Amino acid sequence: MTFEEWMEKEAQLCEFDEGDSPEIYSKLGEKVLKEEMRKEEKKLHVRRLKYHLRKMNRRASMGKTSKTSHQVINYKGMQYAPEGELGVVYLFSKLQRELGYTAITRITDAFPDCEAINHTGEKVKIEFEFLSGNFLTHHKPVSENLKIIDAIICWKDNWPPDKRNLLKKYKVEVRELGKFLGLGRNIWFHVIKKRYHKSYMEDLLNGPKTGDLPSHKSAKKNDLLIDYFGAPMSFIKGIELLTSDAYPTKQGKFKYRAKTRRIAVLKNAIHMNKMKSEGSLVDAFFFKQGALIGSPRVTNYWPQISELILRLNPKLKSKIRKYTSWD
Repeated sequence: MTFEEWMEKEAQLCEFDEGDSPEIYSKLGEKVLKEEMRKEEKKLHVRRLKYHLRKMNRRASMGKTSKTSHQVINYKGMQYAPEGELGVVYLFSKLQRELGYTAITRITDAFPDCEAINHTGEKVKIEFEFLSGNFLTHHKPVSENLKIIDAIICWKDNWPPDKRNLLKKYKVEVRELGKFLGLGRNIWFHVIKKRYHKSYMEDLLNGPKTGDLPSHKSAKKNDLLIDYFGAPMSFIKGIELLTSDAYPTKQGKFKYRAKTRRIAVLKNAIHMNKMKSEGSLVDAFFFKQGALIGSPRVTNYWPQISELILRLNPKLKSKIRKYTSWD
């Protein structure tokens, strides 16, 4: 039965007041029905919008987490990098003496955040920020507030280059905790295949300390290369410092190389099985078959790897201390 037929049948069953007619009734019913349909369509549209908004928020949240909380530092019980100012304060409490502060005399939520005594016995005023550049928006007028403090302690220094002169003018030091922990550089595995094991081991033990090695195209000066001998040896034996950025080359099949300087040869090699037994490394991607191809970046796992290297090779402490987050 069509809508028109249904309305005609309904009209026959009704008694109409003076001035009404079956035609008016029919039009009124059609208008009400269309209005109800519009309301339902609007509700459906709103539900769809809310669904897509929730989906977008979940994706944004996942993206944010992958950039922050997944950065492993594993420093003195703090497993992940700070995600905000509170994390910076907590990490500072663990790094206080390493940063040169012998005592903390005050920490508060008022500006400035902290007063401490430095290694010369002077009282200094400190402001905590997750990113150093946040100071420019949190504290205005900027110049007046910079006059009050001696240092900004942050996780990452992103102070704009065109405003660096303000720090110099008011003698404010920026202390970047991420860089202090050795995370201002990237760490790469230099994977050595079986057919090169003998020649490279000879070079590692008796060859020159400088040279050039295959590297990832994104490798930069001051990054580290970890010499990893693939199966069947499966161990770490040396550490190289990049003295240049990666550059393209047509030599052999390696697309990129970088100039290097050897900073350490491990007397006690770090075997893959030993790394697998470390609880903090149990989920590391490089345990997966096929993961160690080319020059994989292992920056997030460097605190654990470096701690293991120094634990088994304590005499290397003086050589690689400044490249690690460990005392």
